[in-house]
Amino acid sequence: MNRYSYIKDYQKKDVTSAEYKMQDAVIAMLLEGEGNISVRTVTERADVDRTTFYAYYDRIEDVYEAIEGEAVSDILEAEDDESLDMFIEHLFSFFAENRKTVKAMIACQNRFSYLEKILTAVKYYISSRITREYSIENEMLDNMISSSMTIPLLYYALEERDVDLKTLQEKISRLLKRD
Repeated sequence: MNRYSYIKDYQKKDVTSAEYKMQDAVIAMLLEGEGNISVRTVTERADVDRTTFYAYYDRIEDVYEAIEGEAVSDILEAEDDESLDMFIEHLFSFFAENRKTVKAMIACQNRFSYLEKILTAVKYYISSRITREYSIENEMLDNMISSSMTIPLLYYALEERDVDLKTLQEKISRLLKRD
């Protein structure tokens, strides 16, 4: 059994236009360095009523969690039989398409739970490809591999650095073959 299976609890959800407006408002405010994000500021920015906010969320933290859940479901959208190279390309596309959100959730808010959930989704993928007994060494290896796959792409998203995808794919493939 995959020890990271709990991450599959994040299911792809259809987001309504109101939810999208509120999530987008939060992301925009984070990017602008807004320090006091409240239900009032979100609803004003999104041009929705407070009752609309409470129809979808109980608190502001729920908006952050919805954004995190969307990231996890986007990453896990990869096909089960997808090759490692295709999965790395899928991750690259995720970071390229979500650059604004990644910047907002990590750089502006230091939302480490966002990065932690992304890393867990990658660990889930890796563990689904490798069958082995649990050990602290294997746990450390999973962390090393998922970080090796994710951190260069995080730099790409945050600082618009170039990432040599082919070199990254080769190095990760070598790490997996050592196991």
